Amino acid sequence: MVQKIFAGRCPDPASARAPCAVDQVALATAPHAALDEAVARGLKRTALENAVAYETACVDARTRNGEGRAALLAHGLVVARAGAGFPAAVHLERFASPARLCVTDDPRFASVGGIGMLALHATATQIGAALAGQPIE
Repeated sequence: MVQKIFAGRCPDPASARAPCAVDQVALATAPHAALDEAVARGLKRTALENAVAYETACVDARTRNGEGRAALLAHGLVVARAGAGFPAAVHLERFASPARLCVTDDPRFASVGGIGMLALHATATQIGAALAGQPIE
């Protein structure tokens, strides 16, 4: 299944460092670091299938007046409501779909593989590139 997912997104899936297109982004630990990287790469509004920031302490920690949430929403990210549940399980139930590639900042997203989706843990720089519509290696 992994080979099929990469075959549809990478020009040379056999290469170890081939650029691959991303379908979804799931942010659970540091959404603003990835957003800052994406804005630096020219992001106005994300064009990904799904870009979700899960409300944990880090979403509200940026500013206390809600400015952090507003920045995520302004750039086209969905902000999951607080108390919705564990981010990986919520993503599996509401946003995951088969044969898609998702990059995330939380290594616990392996459970989305249960639906046939590939979730890769990535750095804020890689996630920022994906949010801006650029392929990642």
